[in-house]
Amino acid sequence: MKYRQALETASDDRDPAVDEADASDGAPTDDSTDERCELPDDAPRLLRPGQPLVIPGVRARDIRQATGGEGGRARGLQHTVARGETIWDLARAFGVSVAQLMAANALSPDDAAGLREGQRIHIPGGGERRRRPEERLSPRQRRALAEARRLGLGTKEVAQALLRGRVEPQWMRAAGGGRLPGTLRWPVTNGRFVRGYGSGEGAYHLAVDIAGDMGWNVRAAAPGIVAYAGDEVPGYGFMVLLVHPGGWVTMYAHNSINFVVAGERVPRGAVLAELGSTGISRGPHVHFELMFGGNNCDPAPLFRPGVRHRSRYARIEPIDWHEPNAKPASIQCDRRRRHPQSRWVIHE
Repeated sequence: MKYRQALETASDDRDPAVDEADASDGAPTDDSTDERCELPDDAPRLLRPGQPLVIPGVRARDIRQATGGEGGRARGLQHTVARGETIWDLARAFGVSVAQLMAANALSPDDAAGLREGQRIHIPGGGERRRRPEERLSPRQRRALAEARRLGLGTKEVAQALLRGRVEPQWMRAAGGGRLPGTLRWPVTNGRFVRGYGSGEGAYHLAVDIAGDMGWNVRAAAPGIVAYAGDEVPGYGFMVLLVHPGGWVTMYAHNSINFVVAGERVPRGAVLAELGSTGISRGPHVHFELMFGGNNCDPAPLFRPGVRHRSRYARIEPIDWHEPNAKPASIQCDRRRRHPQSRWVIHE
């Protein structure tokens, strides 16, 4: 394919600002604070006391000054890192994001990836060991989970069914109807293409891997409904599966933490998770898949603004795909393949 060569030869000789010219569906996204404050995806973990922020939709009279703990110290506790303990272990155990841990302890990505036994880490917030998931949900998420139960979404069995290509009609209707979104948003704003569709031994890797820093936002490539958010599928770590109008399914795997629950309806660009390296992973990245009609499809020509390398976008002719029964001939789709060296993971 012509774009396969473009992916392999895109130059890395400079690093201009990322073009965020992205089609909008008019719905607000969860990262509106980032956008109004002109923050890049990695900025929230670097916030410091005294830094001014714009909070959309909040009036001045509604604001209360946050208070710290005793002696003005931030709420939380000090945790001593045990042998073999990782930042993902801490995030999961205490129910906080990796970005929060990095911000609270002024950790760089390298620092976060190399915690040492005996190191003292501040756990922000209440500092309690993770409560049961249902005790930490917002009212909106509780309503979403009730909708998921009504639709039959949110279970490991649903995730496995979607990976086998089964999308129930009611899931598509809940996602927004029968017309495909047409294009996909690059799911990690400053993320870098590292591995593409059809790579690996026997061309088993029917996905796109996007590298980035721990704590960067993982965003919805198109509007849809969260069909699964969890870590029960072997190899993929924390994973989110979205069903989109028309029957597209997208996967976002190896997240450090998921921010959404099954049943939530999300717009294009909504923050789904935090980039990480959970499951079978060799470093922080998002394993992204596009599935349709029981096949995996190469998403590269559908990405907008495009497939991003370190310093520029690959030269790929953009394609739109709106009609479920009219797949563009230049978009390659194949049956799912098993990883040649793993009995657990399919084409990871």
